[in-house]
Amino acid sequence: MTSPKTVSRSSFLPRTTELPVQLIQQPALKKKYELSDVEKSSLEALNKRLMNLANLQSYAGACQASESLKEEQETLFKIVKRSKYLENESIAAVNAISILNQTGYSFSRKNLRKVRILGAYLEGATLAWADLRWADLTGVNLNRAIMSYALFNHAQMKGVKFGHFLINCDDPIGAICLLRDKIIGSAGKKIYFWNIETGQELQKLQVDIIKVQFLTLLPDGKKLVLGSQGKSVHILDLETGQEVLKLDDLSYGTAIALLSDGKSLALGSQETICIWDMDRRIELKKLHEHESEVTVLAAFRKEQKLASGDWKGRILIWNLQAGTQLNKLEGHIASITTLALFSDEKRLASGSADKSIRIWDLSTSQELRKFTRYNQSIDKIILFPDEKKIVSTSYSTICIWHVETGKELKRLEIHTDRITAIDIFMDRKKLVSVSEDKTIRIWDLDLESNSFDESKIKVRVFSLQTEANLLALGSYGNIYFLNSETRRELKKFEAPTDFVQSLAFCPKGEKLASGLSDQTVRLWKVETGEELMRLDGHKDIVQTLALSPDGKYLASGSWDSSGDDDNPIHIWDIKTGQELKKLEGHTNWVWILIIFSDGKKLASGDWDGVIRIWDVEAGRELKKLVGHTKTIHSLVAFSDGKRLASGSADKTVRIWNCKEGYEIKKLEGHGDMIPTLALFSDEKKLISGSYDKTICIWNVENGQKMATLHHPFLVEQIAFYNDQLLYALISGNLWLWNIHYEENDINPELLWVSHPTFS
Repeated sequence: MTSPKTVSRSSFLPRTTELPVQLIQQPALKKKYELSDVEKSSLEALNKRLMNLANLQSYAGACQASESLKEEQETLFKIVKRSKYLENESIAAVNAISILNQTGYSFSRKNLRKVRILGAYLEGATLAWADLRWADLTGVNLNRAIMSYALFNHAQMKGVKFGHFLINCDDPIGAICLLRDKIIGSAGKKIYFWNIETGQELQKLQVDIIKVQFLTLLPDGKKLVLGSQGKSVHILDLETGQEVLKLDDLSYGTAIALLSDGKSLALGSQETICIWDMDRRIELKKLHEHESEVTVLAAFRKEQKLASGDWKGRILIWNLQAGTQLNKLEGHIASITTLALFSDEKRLASGSADKSIRIWDLSTSQELRKFTRYNQSIDKIILFPDEKKIVSTSYSTICIWHVETGKELKRLEIHTDRITAIDIFMDRKKLVSVSEDKTIRIWDLDLESNSFDESKIKVRVFSLQTEANLLALGSYGNIYFLNSETRRELKKFEAPTDFVQSLAFCPKGEKLASGLSDQTVRLWKVETGEELMRLDGHKDIVQTLALSPDGKYLASGSWDSSGDDDNPIHIWDIKTGQELKKLEGHTNWVWILIIFSDGKKLASGDWDGVIRIWDVEAGRELKKLVGHTKTIHSLVAFSDGKRLASGSADKTVRIWNCKEGYEIKKLEGHGDMIPTLALFSDEKKLISGSYDKTICIWNVENGQKMATLHHPFLVEQIAFYNDQLLYALISGNLWLWNIHYEENDINPELLWVSHPTFS
């Protein structure tokens, strides 16, 4: 294997004084797995000790940067295959297969029979149809791996970590219910039965029903109730597969719930709820208090009560025996999409198209708690067995929330189309999700602590204060402070909202400004975590902050989706909290702000691809820079006050003359949007981070690329310190590189990753 030039091998090869393991030549080894001298050298290096994730990713990045990636991968795969014959090369095999996975290598349909890969890191690996029979997979991490039709017969699988496994279906799956060790699901005009442990299809029933939207078992567990889009209800005998009851031509079809007696159904449509007796096939009563279409129903189990939600966001609680309304829960501002009752039946959780989940006290009709998905409607919710966590779905995303604090603990983004149903096997600690992507995914809720541990930090944004050696990390609802030299955590404090969107240190590091999802800017005292002031005025999430070099004023910009003609930039007095100016001119989201070194000018970039240069004191626009064709995501100013660099979703970096308003140079080479930029101190070199999973270093004068750092994930933010240390925010984790630069030769070395797990 060759050594890619863009990354120093010293950054990922394990250091040891041990003698390399002597290679054993055995007659059983097939000729095609014999190694060249160069390949033997790589094998010896890989066989010394198991690499950690940071080193695996760095090695993978080096392979991806190499012009001979395919040959590198072939050698690594050969090393994996040799472990079948040579037990003393198993460490090399583990490292090799883990590196292959980090490079995005597909193991689909590969013959991995009898390989020894104990403890390999194969999270997210593509293993569909792979042959792993008789392999030693002890302790292998297969969380989020795609394993459809993979063969595991006789494999050693003690301690294997399965985050979830996959069941494929021929049609989009509409509804599910769970029966002991089985999943029952509807897809097309078929009802399927799958084994929960193996995913094996056990049974398939053909039904003449238009799009099943509702499935539930009757209390005896022997009959299945189906509600259809065609406004009919069917009951199937599971033993015979025959239909035993059909309620046709119902005028109710948007919502359905089986009541606690197991004999009655509640059906909702338009502004009415109807209670049906299934045995006698008669309508028992109608409930009329809703003023808009009934969208969802939830039946109480202990009492004859029903909860209903409607299109206008109201929730009503009913006494079914009397047919009267007991409570009205008001607070949502859009359609109620989902309801879940706590086991004590004193609390209710609701999800809405207004992007929020709310917990209600049914005895007082008061809202106890609210948590918000800042950009997506809540489609489904379900409670964990201990009722301390709640699961929600929003289109193709699953989120896990802490009920008491409202914090988002975990996000699962594996489905590729809308999730249509979720359920939990209470006794097996498994979550089942089904989707229009034609898959069922089964998730282990009792994973290692890295999966659902609320103490783990998933970084959304960071700010570096070099003078005070401080690093601030914004996470979901928390702000953490680290010593930037030792990377030790100094303190943390809670933000008053779930999302910390932007951070900026005051010049001496004594104060920190944060832009939050509650549309506010907050100023904090770093030493104590005390909130010094709250700045109100934005109409949406505060996306970007910029502090003047003298620390006297702060600029803030937001995602204003209110529909107004103008989305102003706010200028605030740091000492008093008063608004000094509004810079008006942007008509869409303001994505990025920077203040020039003289403190007199400000640059802003917006959703439309326009950059504006402002005179802060006068509050007027000086120049408009037009050239980018998509959103401006990043800006950095040169110290001369005349030049500016910008990065955009159009995949280009551009250098501008701000004074005259023209483009000096265009840097091309990225394959996706560029959300972050930084300059070397000599301002002759520029660093860009991109969603194409690379960080590039450019020569500003000639526009040529000098070096590329490859990553397995999207690059979201970078900060550069002393021309040496490069901090990069990548997929919720903070990476630290040492940029070794000598005479136009750059050799980056990975020093640290904030978390060896990607949650």
